[in-house]
Amino acid sequence: MRISFCFISLILLLMCELVIGQEIPAGNDSLVIGSQQNDDWLSSDKATHFVSSAFITAGGFYFFHQEQNVECDKSLLISASVTLAIGIGKEIYDRKNPKHVASWKDLVADIAGIGLAFLILKR
Repeated sequence: MRISFCFISLILLLMCELVIGQEIPAGNDSLVIGSQQNDDWLSSDKATHFVSSAFITAGGFYFFHQEQNVECDKSLLISASVTLAIGIGKEIYDRKNPKHVASWKDLVADIAGIGLAFLILKR
């Protein structure tokens, strides 16, 4: 029952992200990739970080808890840690790539997504 509740919740989150997320129109020079100009808290990028982190955490939990028979608390800790490492790695990549900009707000969105998955799965 826990996994089905989690799955439904995460599908709803994905649907919300698809509704919030907007494509950047081609030829709009004010929206330059790599600028801090588009680093709003309520942006499709933050929604993507949030939902992706929740999905990765939930998927990791399912893998470790259901497939590998690791106890619940350890599965949550492992999946949250792996997801956070992925988020930090993405920001390091963004910092080193001149076409991207690292953002601490992205990490906050990652942590919020991990937290939501943790709350749903711990229930």
